[in-house]
Amino acid sequence: MNNKLTVTRLTIDEGVKAILTSICIVNDVTESEAVEMLAYDSILFNDIDRDLISIAAEKKGVSFGDFVLGAVLNQAHKIINSKAVFSGRLSADQRIEFFVAEIMERNELASNWMDKNEITRRFIFNHISPQANMENIKSYWRIHQNEIADHHRSVGISADHNRRVSNENRKRR
Repeated sequence: MNNKLTVTRLTIDEGVKAILTSICIVNDVTESEAVEMLAYDSILFNDIDRDLISIAAEKKGVSFGDFVLGAVLNQAHKIINSKAVFSGRLSADQRIEFFVAEIMERNELASNWMDKNEITRRFIFNHISPQANMENIKSYWRIHQNEIADHHRSVGISADHNRRVSNENRKRR
């Protein structure tokens, strides 16, 4: 058995918790404070990233450390739980799923309406073809359209958002 694969099968939570527990014991701080120490006292984030994360955490109603820890664990679980990642090949459905998840995450972090993207079938196709064809996208859409609509409502994106952003960008040129 490949040792790397064996290591990645350890739970992400246990590995992260072990690191954070060590920092907590040495510095006598909470887990959230330990994450904040890592973020502020190291090169993990530049000033702009820290400000962006602070704003996003505030909007979510959580501390900076809890927000970072949650995002890291979420991303790690997505990667580790995808068997295709180990072979280096993603199916069209996985590419679509990862792309949509990435756009949703960016939308949630964006503070300006022009930095957000409306997720449509055409938007997906324009960004990931030829790795996925329109039939793959339509199939994904049928299953996830309500989830995407809920996301749009939660981040303040209405119909034709991408067109309005494009028109605004043209006006500014």
